[in-house]
Amino acid sequence: MKNLSPFLIEDVKCIGYGTEATIYQFRADAGRVAKVPNPGYPLLERHLQHEFELGSLLSKEGISVPRMYGLASLLLPEHSRPALVMEYVPGVKVDDMKEMRAHAISLLIQEREKAYALGFFGTDLRRANGIYVPELDKVVLVDFISWKKEGHQCLGCPNK
Repeated sequence: MKNLSPFLIEDVKCIGYGTEATIYQFRADAGRVAKVPNPGYPLLERHLQHEFELGSLLSKEGISVPRMYGLASLLLPEHSRPALVMEYVPGVKVDDMKEMRAHAISLLIQEREKAYALGFFGTDLRRANGIYVPELDKVVLVDFISWKKEGHQCLGCPNK
């Protein structure tokens, strides 16, 4: 896994906010985003390391996920926060779709089934964790921090 240079809040803009983490897009490189745990949530660097490992394994097996770049730190005035840096996926959350929603859900299910057939499994399988990319007519799986792979011992498994 690659450790990347730290970055400042001025280097990024918020493009998504979830319960446990916020997604920031880099201003100088719009093709990259950083997943940063929200204050008060127990996502630790080892959890992000686990997501990096699982994302890399899923990608290697041909599952549509963002490219994983590595871990970095978001430097804030009073402290720093760990961040997982990955590829930005231009598209729409399957959960937010109005048109073609049934088609996107079907693609999401197909991608999950491919992952299951390869020994991956996860507990957070909401439609919000799939991004539909209309130009490619595909769904990219995101947020697989709770996923595991049969026989794989990762360094940052959240359930340790």
